[in-house]
Amino acid sequence: MKHTKRIALKSLAAVAAAAVTATSVCCFPVFAEDNIDESANNRAVLEYIDHYVVEEIWVSAPALYNFAPVSDRLFSDAEEKRIYNVILEEIKKIANGTRTSTQITVPCSLPANVDANALSDRIMNSLLNDCPYELYWFDKTSGMGMSGNTSEITFSFVVSSDYGSGYAVDPSKTTAVSSAVTTINEIIAKYAGKSDYEKLVGYKEEICALTSYNQDAANNNSTPYGNPWQLIWVFDNNASTNVVCEGYSKAFKYLCDMTTFDAPVYCYTVSGKMDNGNHMWNIVEIDGKYYHVDITNCDEGSVGAPEKLFLKGVTSPTANGFSINGISYVYDADSKSMYSTETAGLSTTDYTYVPKTLDSIEVSADSAHKKVYTIGESFDPAGLKITLNYSDSSTADVLYADASAEFSFDTSVFSEAGEKSVTVTYKGKTAVITGITVNKKTPAASDFTFTGPADLTADGTAKQASVISSLQGMGTVTVKYEKGGKIVASPVEAGTYKVIIDVAEGTVYSAASDITAPDWTFTLTEEELPEETPEDKPEELPEETPEDKPEELPEETPEDKPEELPEETPEDKPEELPEETPEDKPEELPEEVPEVKPAPIYQISAPSRVYIDKLSAKAGDRINVKAPFGYDMVITDEKGQRVAVISESGSFVMPASKISIRLVQNDSVAIMSTAWNKAYVYSYDSDMNRIKISSDRKRGIVVIDLGEEYAGESFTIYSGRKNTSNEIISGTLDKNGRYKFSSEDGKNYTLVIG
Repeated sequence: MKHTKRIALKSLAAVAAAAVTATSVCCFPVFAEDNIDESANNRAVLEYIDHYVVEEIWVSAPALYNFAPVSDRLFSDAEEKRIYNVILEEIKKIANGTRTSTQITVPCSLPANVDANALSDRIMNSLLNDCPYELYWFDKTSGMGMSGNTSEITFSFVVSSDYGSGYAVDPSKTTAVSSAVTTINEIIAKYAGKSDYEKLVGYKEEICALTSYNQDAANNNSTPYGNPWQLIWVFDNNASTNVVCEGYSKAFKYLCDMTTFDAPVYCYTVSGKMDNGNHMWNIVEIDGKYYHVDITNCDEGSVGAPEKLFLKGVTSPTANGFSINGISYVYDADSKSMYSTETAGLSTTDYTYVPKTLDSIEVSADSAHKKVYTIGESFDPAGLKITLNYSDSSTADVLYADASAEFSFDTSVFSEAGEKSVTVTYKGKTAVITGITVNKKTPAASDFTFTGPADLTADGTAKQASVISSLQGMGTVTVKYEKGGKIVASPVEAGTYKVIIDVAEGTVYSAASDITAPDWTFTLTEEELPEETPEDKPEELPEETPEDKPEELPEETPEDKPEELPEETPEDKPEELPEETPEDKPEELPEEVPEVKPAPIYQISAPSRVYIDKLSAKAGDRINVKAPFGYDMVITDEKGQRVAVISESGSFVMPASKISIRLVQNDSVAIMSTAWNKAYVYSYDSDMNRIKISSDRKRGIVVIDLGEEYAGESFTIYSGRKNTSNEIISGTLDKNGRYKFSSEDGKNYTLVIG
């Protein structure tokens, strides 16, 4: 009621105060029976559903009281509890606008002797206490209907005229509910950084500014129970919707319920009479004591404005009530039956606010922040909880998630492994977060760049793949080759090789073994001889045609035979000539000189990357050859005897044997400076596969980085190819295995270590 006119409420909602979901109960002096009129109490039980806007749906906040749902205490039978849970889920659908019918049929299996009335009471009482928001549409004055049998029951809930009619909800009428929730959240956020006392004062002032006392509803007994008695009309930002004292007290309690206080603060609603007029007010527990709060009569124009009835101690306490500033308050029977008499009663002194200061902070023992990191990560404050220590010896816990704007940290990226600490600052106070472990990163295949051998010909020379990481802090990489499931020393023979690496421990990355990737493979093939060209084939003679055959002569006939001559007689013999004398011999011709055969030609075999001016030659011929940059050529005869070794280019004399040429990488590194801001490795020896050539932002500077294991190593840099006349720089690498030198655009250099 509003004290100025002592207008009675339409409904007491007396039992509403008893429906708080908490184990802690408000305590008063020992009660005795009284004769207060309770004619409206039956209806008040049902009215309490609007005591809250349920936390689970609209506001994410912990329950105020650590009190088990009423249903957990009222249902010992599993089937009855199942029935209740089905009803509860359907009611939530109605509240959320996904169901419009408020008649809920539940299949069941109950014993024949079930007490239907007792079951109905248990279900109704549980709903009123466990889910106050979900039933905002329910006409509590009409109650709940139940019909059916032991195998199926229908529960019927009458809809308030504010939200529909009969047994159907109109979803379009819930706009005010959404608007109210938005306003509630804004108010709570507005006072989030204030002290507990400042929050309570702020909530009182916000409520009094948003609403006024609804004289029309209070004076008209025919006004149907509904929104004038509920908190929705306090927060809907509609100047034409006002409430009676029940709306004031519910609004204040709900704001308290949804607030995270620094210390325990609890708010209760109490119903009874104020100077013989029906009334509802609040009791607030703060700093372990209970104080009287009457928000209705703190409003402008009321007897307690602005704070005469706010957080006050009472005088003349009795078993039935108390008085304060000459105003009497009497508890109704339902309030007395719902609150415990075992604890201390209302304070007899006013609450005194003493501003406290924050002395220090410390990391809470149960803080759930992340404690294990990897190099490169930053501190993650999620889950961090600190304890605030105040000047009055009180303490409070604060989660980072609830006040992130107030926190700051002195950390950036963790760059080294080991045990670390982080300094946290909250409202000017600092604490050290210890117990943080930072581990090295674990190498993965994706951290490396794989390059297979440039020459994939199985020519008897060992081939080398390159696996390099550009990441700082990576350990030395050892390359292994697997063929046919077995590790081989080096790829020489034809076949497919899988590349596997082992990584030694580095400053940032830990050691790892047997790292590989599906595409880290290469295949060596035998060198193919060039196909025979048409010029090399002997000329084929055309097949003999019939015209080319000689004419066959006819067989000889007897007539064709020549006439046989008669045998020679001595008389017919010619006269014998005298013996020939030397003078008579003809002049002898000189003996025939044998034909001179040409010198033999020998074949030369070489990889396709070798330039050679002849593919065959005679013994004694001079052959000119040139290898790719960074390679030497080993020349052997058909017996495997070495003929010559030529570095990159030169010539040799052809022996009386066919020869083979194979490539061998030399011991130098060629650096190609292609532009003033670019440089890269053109070729390198396998023992130096960690070399890194880069350039900095300064024009013409080439950076050589071989890693710490090459610290102090001597080196020589040549302009162009390795040649003593081309030496331009010599020295030793620094402690990090690095050296910088100026280069020219497009200039090539050769680096030799040792």
